[in-house]
Amino acid sequence: MAIISRISCSSIASDLGGKKSIEILTMNSVRLRTRQDMNYGYIEWPVYEDFLSKHTANPEALRMAVLHHHLVPAPTEECLDPEYPEAGISITLDAGLATEGLQSHGFKLALHGHQHVPSVTMISRGRLQDDSLEIAGITEGLFVVGGGTTGSKRYSSPFKDNSYGIFTLKDGKFNLTVRRFNPAALPRTHFTATLSLGS
Repeated sequence: MAIISRISCSSIASDLGGKKSIEILTMNSVRLRTRQDMNYGYIEWPVYEDFLSKHTANPEALRMAVLHHHLVPAPTEECLDPEYPEAGISITLDAGLATEGLQSHGFKLALHGHQHVPSVTMISRGRLQDDSLEIAGITEGLFVVGGGTTGSKRYSSPFKDNSYGIFTLKDGKFNLTVRRFNPAALPRTHFTATLSLGS
């Protein structure tokens, strides 16, 4: 089931550069659950395409999507861990289709978890839109933000700490601070990023 949550609040309107709302699309990527396919995410994008086509977007809203699995790899190198087989691979099988769809519907951010590796990636994917054979979407940037975990003991080999993100929206920019911690160390900044969301 697709759900768009709309957050409307006058107190955040000025921080969003005149935008009056945030629209959040929640997507279920945990559809394949046999032992053979549990490493993978699968969104079944046509369900969301149908939903979004029937619901009018607020042209002034910031649109973001949230899912569990990755649209792009969060680790810098995939490592198959026999101790953690259900999250050894970060891919979502229909990530290309979902990326094209999110871009075509004006989404600027996608947030995910899965391998507990904080990361930021900007992608844009060209798509055929009609019989003209001209590629669309190549300039429609989508920021993909990978989140860590604050309580799991399962870590990916590139990142062995717990972490959390602090998000601030101001003047059309998405400010992100990721902090990391473990039982031996208090929270400390791991990285910061300022993402320009455009119009």
